[in-house]
Amino acid sequence: MTDFQETNKVNLSFHISPNSHLNDLRVNVFIMKSDAPSEWYSYYKTITVIDKGMILSDFRSRYVLAYQIEGMSKLKQLYYNSQLLDNTFARKEDFKINYIFGSDFIRATENPTIDFSQNAETEKYSKLEKNINLKYYNPKTTKYQITEIAEESLLFLKTKSFDELKVVSKIKSKDIFKLNQLTYNEKIELVKIHNAKYFNKPME
Repeated sequence: MTDFQETNKVNLSFHISPNSHLNDLRVNVFIMKSDAPSEWYSYYKTITVIDKGMILSDFRSRYVLAYQIEGMSKLKQLYYNSQLLDNTFARKEDFKINYIFGSDFIRATENPTIDFSQNAETEKYSKLEKNINLKYYNPKTTKYQITEIAEESLLFLKTKSFDELKVVSKIKSKDIFKLNQLTYNEKIELVKIHNAKYFNKPME
């Protein structure tokens, strides 16, 4: 993973169909960013874009690695999960998707014109399971968080010497102590070195 990656612009907008009676609908968007705090981690956050049947926010960015949309209505016992959708870097054009939540369907329209039915995909809700509950995340105040280190990144770091690890981008202290090829004193010294480094701030 590189420290920075600008992609095509992703623009997600959200709507509720008239007379759908989704008065308690909550929809969250999970975003994984393409610009990274360091070579070993990613930025992510979840925001609530619809709450209590009201539109709170759209989402747009040029730094999207992947995103996932999840929605539920307890009153209607409806649940929707788009699963994780990759924003491939090979895709050169900016794109916009309108998500329309109806009483018994979700319609996603890519790069819509005035006619929302153009290039539309329709998907039905699944039944809401008792153990599913979506937390509210304020779209204005929720900050990006840093992921845990991926197993492949940790394995890669375990192949490096102490001198090589001194010059790589910032590693969390707890992950340095997982590097079993180092002595205890080397780990302590490496923690001091990396504590003096900074994570890249998220773009946008």
